Amino acid sequence: MNDTIVACSTARGKGAVAIIRLSGSEALPIAEKVFSPMPKEPMRLVRGVFSAEYFKDDGMCVFFRAPKSMTGEDSVEFYLHGGTALVDGAIRECILRGARIAGRGEFTKRAFLNGKMTLDACEGVIEMIDAESALAVRSGFGIMTGRLSEKADEMQTALTELIARIEVALDYPEEDLELITAEEAGKELVSLKRESEKLLRDSACAPIIRNGADIVIVGRVNAGKSSLMNALLGRDRAIVSDEEGTTRDVIEASFNYKDMKFNLFDTAGLRETMNAVEAEGIRRAEEVSGKCDLILFVTDDLSEKREFSAPHIRVLNKCDQRNYTAEEGDSVISALTGEGVGELKERIYSFFEEKGICDSLVVTNARQLDCLKRADDAISQALSAIKEATMDCAAQPLYTAWNALGEITGRTVAEEIVDTVFSRFCLGK
Repeated sequence: MNDTIVACSTARGKGAVAIIRLSGSEALPIAEKVFSPMPKEPMRLVRGVFSAEYFKDDGMCVFFRAPKSMTGEDSVEFYLHGGTALVDGAIRECILRGARIAGRGEFTKRAFLNGKMTLDACEGVIEMIDAESALAVRSGFGIMTGRLSEKADEMQTALTELIARIEVALDYPEEDLELITAEEAGKELVSLKRESEKLLRDSACAPIIRNGADIVIVGRVNAGKSSLMNALLGRDRAIVSDEEGTTRDVIEASFNYKDMKFNLFDTAGLRETMNAVEAEGIRRAEEVSGKCDLILFVTDDLSEKREFSAPHIRVLNKCDQRNYTAEEGDSVISALTGEGVGELKERIYSFFEEKGICDSLVVTNARQLDCLKRADDAISQALSAIKEATMDCAAQPLYTAWNALGEITGRTVAEEIVDTVFSRFCLGK
């Protein structure tokens, strides 16, 4: 990591501003050769001229002294006009002056290797970049700012103390020491088990945070399913027609409400049919209904009720044409006029909000979840060993749990895993 790297940290293409980032021991000498006047103090943004071989640009520059930088190294950022040729030329100029092009995620990787960020915090950055909703952004920010690493550190510290006390009890049983008993060790493990189980339980909603909640719209033909989909989206996505069987396949579309993303699936009308294409559409509707997070059962018949394997809301449509005496739990709307659609959106949101999705520490990253699961399994093994045998049988699973928790933050992680994590990043991050 003694060399100096350079890359564009903004999206490639035409734009008002592009950020060119340098990091490494030669960042400042290189910057002094291409930008004038250089800031006299760190963290002071100065306007000046960037000079390349074939052009100049009016821009700004700021530098950071190690270790008070994002990477922990001397770093420089140029704020230039965002033309493709201009950005390429500026990067080329920095390379000619001694830098090399950065690898994917190399800036953030250097931050990790220099102790500026934990591995899970780095993954929180990419979660924020990939986020498709404000909820996903907030979840990624929580990981990036240390919510998960703090919890992992707490559990790892508790395991360290427990392992040490068990090792003392095993190695010095005859010494005049206050030795931990199997009962005491068991109580501490039960407490750790509760912590790991809660993290895993809260993280069951990770797919909803990352990808959005899947909501399937079902009902008889001409109940207004496609009209409801369009009303929820605020645009025409599904074809609406008085002709029965218009929707033959599952139609997908997404919308954001407040801080959540919702994926809608409009399905073929439920009825008996001899039409092979329509029958296949109904089969697909039943299939997607069995995998969703919530079902909107649309009907214009107050007496119609159905049982579903997933949670559902009965939506009484066409209230502009009918007078409903709704039962508790029903939503009354007119997909045609929009009446009640806002209230339905709020109810859908509340359904997920009540599950604690919006507030809990949720681990959305697959690698981190795997670490948690392995730690949880190892704690269970240690607990069983203490209950059924002797404390010496608990030592190895405790070390396994300790290492798994350390992998979350990167303190015990293998180099190839680190490389895999940062391969997901863009060049300038």
